Amino acid sequence: MKRYLSFTYIFVFVTALAFGQEPIHRCGTQPYKSPFLKKYQANPTAYATRAGDLLMVPLTIHSVGLDNGFGYYNFNKLLDAMCALNADFEGTDIQFYLEGDIIYHPNSAYNNHETFVEGANMMFDNNIENTINNYIVTNPAGAAGYNLPYAGIALGRTYISPGNHTWAHEIGHNLSLPHPFIGWEGGVSHDGSVDHDFDNPAPSFVTYNYTVFQSEFFNDADTLIIDTAFVEYVDGSNCNVAADGFCDTSPNYADFTIDCDGTIFTNPTQTDPAGATFQSDGSLFMGYALDECQNRFTPEQIAAMRATLINEKPELLYDQVPPALVDAVAVQTMPLQDEIVPYDEVIFEWEAVPNATTYFIEVSRLSDFSLIAHEEVTTNTYATAIDLQIDKNYYWRVRGYNKKSFCVPPSETIKFKTGDFVANENVVLEKFNLYPTLLRAGTDLNINWSDATANGKLEIQIFNSAGLLVKEEMTKDVVSRSNIQINTTTFIPGVYFVDLKLAGKTERGKFVIY
Repeated sequence: MKRYLSFTYIFVFVTALAFGQEPIHRCGTQPYKSPFLKKYQANPTAYATRAGDLLMVPLTIHSVGLDNGFGYYNFNKLLDAMCALNADFEGTDIQFYLEGDIIYHPNSAYNNHETFVEGANMMFDNNIENTINNYIVTNPAGAAGYNLPYAGIALGRTYISPGNHTWAHEIGHNLSLPHPFIGWEGGVSHDGSVDHDFDNPAPSFVTYNYTVFQSEFFNDADTLIIDTAFVEYVDGSNCNVAADGFCDTSPNYADFTIDCDGTIFTNPTQTDPAGATFQSDGSLFMGYALDECQNRFTPEQIAAMRATLINEKPELLYDQVPPALVDAVAVQTMPLQDEIVPYDEVIFEWEAVPNATTYFIEVSRLSDFSLIAHEEVTTNTYATAIDLQIDKNYYWRVRGYNKKSFCVPPSETIKFKTGDFVANENVVLEKFNLYPTLLRAGTDLNINWSDATANGKLEIQIFNSAGLLVKEEMTKDVVSRSNIQINTTTFIPGVYFVDLKLAGKTERGKFVIY
C-alpha cells in the first residue's frame, strides 16, 4: 500500500523546521534515535550480533535522471561506489550486493527535489521490498544525502565517488546509528535559536527536533516532536546515556564539517559541561570530518548495526551465499587497437571473465570516456553498436562483474576507427550469396550462385578489417559448380570482407567471426 506525505500538513511547520531548505550540514538526516537502538543500548547482551559471520545485505539502486531520459549517474562510477562502500564496511563483516537490475527513473522532479516530503513520496512510489532502497539524484533536498528510516536513502551523485564516505554514513543511519553529536544538529536548541561559544562549557543537555522521522508524522504532521539529549562528558561518566549512547565514540559537539590535524582529532577545541577541553575524533564515518579523515566504525557501532540487521531487519538476510569474486580484467578480442571497422555495425567481443555474470561496455569519442557514444549492460560476451559515425576514432572498454563483486576495473582502453565498407564502385554480380554472415571460427562460410551463364575462374580474396589479405583462392570453371565452402578454422574473431571476382567484375561482401 502506498503512503504519501501531505503537503497541506507540512506547511504548518516547514518554516520552523526549514528542512530541505539549504541545510547547513552535508548530511540531511535529522537527529533520531530509533526505538530499537534505545532498547538495544539498554541491554546489548540480550541481542544476537553473530560476530564473525559475514552478513550480506541487498541494495536496490534507483538511478534518477531527467524527464528526457538523460542525466543518469555513470554506471562505471556506480560500480566504483559500490566497491568503496564495501571497503568502508570491510571491518564490520557486513557487505552489500546489488539485488535486481538498476531501476532508472526519468523524472526531473525526483532528480532535483527540494524537501524530504518530495523525497519520501518518491520512495513510497518506487521502493522494492526486502532491500535497502538507494536513490541517486542530483539534489537530495539540498544535502549530500539523507536517510529516512521509514523509506530509504537519497544520495547526491557528487558525493558517492571513491574517497567519499557519504554512502557509508547514510547506510550507518539506516542501520540505526545516529551522529556522534546527536542533539547538536540545531545547536543548543532544536530550532537553532541559541548560539554556543565552544570556548565556554557546554550545557548539560541540548534539544532536537525529530518530527519528520517519526511514524506519527503521517498522522499528526502539525505537531512538533522535541527530544532532549544529554551532553557527553570527556571523562565518559555518562557515555552510555548521553549523545549517541556509545562509549567508544568520544564526545563531539561539532555538527559542521571540520578538518583533521594530521591525527584522528579535529578542530575546533570544545569544552564539556565540567570545563574539560577536547577535540573530536575525526576518524568516524558517522561524524562530519572531511572524507580524508574518516576510516572506521567503532566496535560498539558495528555491534549495533549487526544487531539491527539480525533482530530488527531479518527480512534483509535472505541471501547469505558468499560472493564469487570477480578478480580478472576483461580481455578484448575485437575490435583491436587501431582496427578499422564498418561504421554501420560495429561488433565488440571479449573473453569471458571468471565469475562475471554481467558486463558493462562503453564506447566513446574521447579516451577519458567523458562523452559516451554507446553503452550497454549485457550478460553476453559481445555487443553491437549501430549508431556510430563514419570515419571517426572511437575508444572502447568493458567491465565484468556480478551482483556481489564489482571491484575489478574496466579493461584496457582500445582505439578503433570507423570506415565505410558498404559502398562498392565496381560492377556487382548480384547472383552471389554469402551465408552465414555471423559465424564461429571453424564454421564454413558458404558462397553460392545461380547464374548458369557465368563462366571462367572465380577469384576469392578475404581481407580483415585492417585491409590485410588473409586468404586467397582461385576456383576452376564456375559453370560446373554452384557452391564453395571456405573453412574459417584459422580465422580469429573479427570483421572480414570477401571480394569475389569473375569475368572482370567484382562483388564485395562482409562476414563476422565471433
